[in-house]
Amino acid sequence: MTPEDVAEAVRAAIESAVATAELDLGGTPVPTDIVIERPRNEAHGDYATNIAMRLARPAGRAPREVALILADHLASHSGIRSAEVA
Repeated sequence: MTPEDVAEAVRAAIESAVATAELDLGGTPVPTDIVIERPRNEAHGDYATNIAMRLARPAGRAPREVALILADHLASHSGIRSAEVA
């Protein structure tokens, strides 16, 4: 998967979490500018994003809670082998 593919999978995970009411963004739209980066340390996986930090405030939840919700939704994506919270 390319970083663009991963960004699309993250966006879909956010939309899925909102649709199932696991994540309430308080009217804030799902971001379209999701940044996907390669971690400096290869042991930290193939890709990383700070989207949980960005969504924590509008969701009224801790970033780790948001990340865990999104990781669950990402794990069901066909192109994602695993999603972990760091």
